[in-house]
Amino acid sequence: MSAGSDRCVTASDVEPLLDMATQGRDHRLRTEALTAAALLPLDATAVEDVGQLVLLLLGSEPHRTDGLIAAAGGLPVPEVRSVLAGWAADDTSPHQEAAERSLARAVPSQEPARADPPVPVAAGVAELSAAVADTLLASTGFPPELSALATLPPAEARGLLTRLVTTLVAAAEQDDVTLARAAERLGRVVQELPGVALTALPVLPPPVPERANWLGALVTLVSPGAVLAAVYQRLDAEDASGQLSALRQLVSVAPHLGRPPLTWPPPLGRGPYENLTSLLTTRDRELRGGPNRGGEPVPLPPSPLGWPAQPPPGPSDETREAYARLDAPRRVAPAEVFELRVGLAPTPSPEVFQPAPLTVSRGVFLLGVEILAPGFEVMGSEPLSFAMTAGPDDPYPYQLRRMRAMDDGAYAGERVITAVFSVGGRVIGVAHRTVRVGEGPEDVPPAQVPEEPAGVTWALPDDDPGTRPDLEIVVAPANDAGGTQLCWLYRSPHPEVRPPGKPPVTRLGGEAEWARNVMRGVQDHKEAVDLGTHLHGIGLEVREAMPDEVWAALRAAARVTNPPTVLIATWDPYVPWELAVVPRPWGAGIPGYLGAQAVVGRWTYGDQQRTAAPPARLTARAMAVVSGDYHSNELRHATAEAEHLVAEYRAEAVDALVEPVLGSLRAGAGHDILHFAVHGKFDAADSEDGINMTDGRYLSRYSVRGVETSPVRLVFLNACQLGQGRSVLGSNAGMVPAFLSLGVGAVVAPLWNVDDEVAREFAEGFYRAALKGGAAPAEYVRQQRAATGGAAGAGLSTPLAYLFFGHPRLTIVWDREGAQGV
Repeated sequence: MSAGSDRCVTASDVEPLLDMATQGRDHRLRTEALTAAALLPLDATAVEDVGQLVLLLLGSEPHRTDGLIAAAGGLPVPEVRSVLAGWAADDTSPHQEAAERSLARAVPSQEPARADPPVPVAAGVAELSAAVADTLLASTGFPPELSALATLPPAEARGLLTRLVTTLVAAAEQDDVTLARAAERLGRVVQELPGVALTALPVLPPPVPERANWLGALVTLVSPGAVLAAVYQRLDAEDASGQLSALRQLVSVAPHLGRPPLTWPPPLGRGPYENLTSLLTTRDRELRGGPNRGGEPVPLPPSPLGWPAQPPPGPSDETREAYARLDAPRRVAPAEVFELRVGLAPTPSPEVFQPAPLTVSRGVFLLGVEILAPGFEVMGSEPLSFAMTAGPDDPYPYQLRRMRAMDDGAYAGERVITAVFSVGGRVIGVAHRTVRVGEGPEDVPPAQVPEEPAGVTWALPDDDPGTRPDLEIVVAPANDAGGTQLCWLYRSPHPEVRPPGKPPVTRLGGEAEWARNVMRGVQDHKEAVDLGTHLHGIGLEVREAMPDEVWAALRAAARVTNPPTVLIATWDPYVPWELAVVPRPWGAGIPGYLGAQAVVGRWTYGDQQRTAAPPARLTARAMAVVSGDYHSNELRHATAEAEHLVAEYRAEAVDALVEPVLGSLRAGAGHDILHFAVHGKFDAADSEDGINMTDGRYLSRYSVRGVETSPVRLVFLNACQLGQGRSVLGSNAGMVPAFLSLGVGAVVAPLWNVDDEVAREFAEGFYRAALKGGAAPAEYVRQQRAATGGAAGAGLSTPLAYLFFGHPRLTIVWDREGAQGV
């Protein structure tokens, strides 16, 4: 997050909002995020970025909300105003009135030019500044003439404002007359310092709820970029509903950020600043701290703004929150030596990506730290794995390591440093930061070069330990320049599964062609006597692509729980890790494939944006099944499969034609489960690729993804080859990722051709186990793989073809009454 200017939001500051507006799964979140961005006080570059996106979304009917249209009128972008003017002049446009109101808005001026302050301070101004601060709350003695304050240099002006705000907020329990008088005086000071009317808020006491509007007005003195930093922290911690609430609050307060009021609201007033205080606090949290044993108020821990982030733990809660410290330069030259500080910090750093704060003991404990820094070497003999003591006397310890950026073209220019934190052998969190090695673009100053997304992030959040799998594995791209290396990280809730001292790195090559050859090879061997050994040979090759450390972790997890539950969040879309042959199988009497020895859920991992977490629970009330009459290539058992689902689960029958299928995905269709009993095809050339419709057309991944969001939560693609993936523009692509991008929480799909009859048996058994028996879908898939021992032909190849994308502990609550319309 850029520090930005005093009054304006920079392109870097607003970038997370624009990411939400373009990548969010819920169109309401996308629209509210862009509306908030358009209402912020933007600098010239940010106006250009926001304006381009507003122009794009105004062309999409679902996004043309009155709120976005109203916000667009405040953008000084001729193309945007031209669109609004067209609607305003069109008597038939449904947006005419909204456009007219929008155009009536005044276009805010962009960042004003700021002259260098005079130095030294004029005679008498220092004394005036001191008198203002000393008498802010006094009944008499406040200086009547303040115009000389305009000559204060920026640093002194900010210092004065910091002292005034500190005094005023610390007096929050004073009587209304005193506070109203002090607020009016502060407003007069702000008027005299228009160019530097910003300050860093001190640690605030618990705000008085009925004075939220008054305290919110104080926050308008803060840099808008700093307010956004706190808002982003709030958005990261919320679910979709909480994010929508926070964005709507931001929409209401965005016009006031960086624009302090000329007339300050009274302490008990209600008005436009009321939402600002709640926006900067955690949703549904009580704003007051409880008393301690001495009867004194308990101060709340500060957020980056110093605003209370959450109430302190209760008397029985012996934990606290801390943040990762990963202090390093943004950019270093090749072979340059720099200092890296690693440990704990009281507040988050905008340079450090950390999915969640660390929960640590309030008492004394030993914090273990593992540093992964590909492309860097440590100077001297200091280890990159170490421990430090934290406790009341030193709650935020850290250690220093002198590092050198390796001058080696094998490493990328942006290199990620990862710190893995553990207590008692259990991983409690991971944090990352990017260090740029070498020169950046000549026309972009170093401070303005946008930070690349941090390296490895966990797919699952840390706040639901009851559903955590026995092992969570992330297969992520490493930092090599050639892009051929994979970095393996894993974590487990079991102390018996020790994290790696240094996450291993493996190298792949030709995996796209390998995956296509596997698909064709299984089809060629479907009736061959050597089908079993052929599949076993595939599994041995996959095993060799996995590092020994991961196999050791899997064995350790299996010693705790047999079979273990495993989530594999993988950046590589080609390799079926589920078919790896376990070196020393822990499940006796069943095939050695990992997907038979363990309950495995696969998930697509994105390194260019935050990976959405697969849900551990779904509620389903209605199902739709897609099937049709393929005259030239009949699927007799698929037709019977569809009829079974209609009869048994009251599924709605959908014709296998493009428009009905897309309609079943869109909001309003009311389907929670969408089942396909059709033909499918994977074509690397994209010419005949996707779900084969009965009219000969193919429903492509592009068309599915173009729906953008869907209420469907489970998709079963019972069609050949649709579990295959590919890498496009650096991300996972294919039919399964297309459905996951809509918000679907779980997908079942086969890698290669499946037999019509066996596929029907597999699907009917799946719903019987998951919807009626309460079994985890991943466990059902494991059982089907485990049952292939001694099988041949389609009874072997078809069950092994299916991949399950989702949480390995996922349970589906089938609302029978809701399904029957009772």
